[in-house]
Amino acid sequence: MECRGNILVVDDEIGPRESIRMIMKPYHDIKTAQSGEEALQKMLTESFDLVTLDLNMPDMHGIEVLKRIKEKSRDVEVVIITGYGSLETAQQAIRYGAFDYITKPFNIVDFVSVVNKAIHKLRLRVRMGQVIADLQDKDMTGRMNIMQGGGSPKGLAAPLGDAWSNDKDLSLMDFIKVLSSTLEAKNSNMHHHSERVDHYSMVIARAMDLSEKEQEYLTIAAFLHDIGKVGISNEILNKAGALTQDEWAEIRKHPRSGVDILKPLCLPQEVLHIILHHHESFDGKGYPDGLRGEEIPLSARIIRIIDSYDAMISNRPYRQALSLDWVIRELRSCAGTQFDPRIVEIFVDILTRQESCNLVGSS
Repeated sequence: MECRGNILVVDDEIGPRESIRMIMKPYHDIKTAQSGEEALQKMLTESFDLVTLDLNMPDMHGIEVLKRIKEKSRDVEVVIITGYGSLETAQQAIRYGAFDYITKPFNIVDFVSVVNKAIHKLRLRVRMGQVIADLQDKDMTGRMNIMQGGGSPKGLAAPLGDAWSNDKDLSLMDFIKVLSSTLEAKNSNMHHHSERVDHYSMVIARAMDLSEKEQEYLTIAAFLHDIGKVGISNEILNKAGALTQDEWAEIRKHPRSGVDILKPLCLPQEVLHIILHHHESFDGKGYPDGLRGEEIPLSARIIRIIDSYDAMISNRPYRQALSLDWVIRELRSCAGTQFDPRIVEIFVDILTRQESCNLVGSS
């Protein structure tokens, strides 16, 4: 183990709580809490890397505890552990930023692996956060040199490539997810945006019977589609009001900037094309190249829709999240202009069926 983590185990039952404590004690420093409220109080006075969290506790449901943990510290990883799991609670857990969702009884080896991977992810995110903070003030040439490992400017942290290659427990996909979440942390409105874009993009991909390779390229592009925003100032990304023409011009550079940043990683050209064209519009009025219709890569057309969908269902400084009915009307009204109408109908059908299932489940 590269570094012991500080873990808080939260469960109202002493048996599961002590079992997890004993399992993880050889690897990490463990504290326990028997309620959600006690866990939140401990987090006020002590710093934790990870929380394992039971869902069904008498004082406060685990999803509410998860939300409040993430409100206090987005960097704390949370692993949900429950004996009463459902698809709905799993989706809620991922939506609110849980690292993983494990049902009881769990395999001890798998559980230890999940916890250790979460700690590794946290350590890598901290290292990469230092790099990205320095990248904000560098021009594109400097960023490219750093991504290639071609020497760091004075005072700059280790290259991103080193941060990835030095951690042998992380795959390329792990690296991509950590890079995405670290970049999103600079934008208060976009936390977990790429995870949600990936989730719904893959739902559409499966509905359209995309091949395994197409799905693989799509998920990489979903996590990295906004990486070009690393060079855009926080003032623009977090601005509550309307953007000026110059500010919009900066925003419109991010697909091409993202491709330039990613080229040294030697990702497949198909992935780079998806990222480059994820803001093209079906009627040819998008950017950066004004592609039209099926000239736009299919996966880019999928991300275009889901990117907009996630923006509409998310809170913004200037408005609350929009209702599903409003969002569906907007998607349909933009079919044929911004969006591929075939994909819109597939996605609307998915959303409608999902809403019907939720209504039945809550009745």
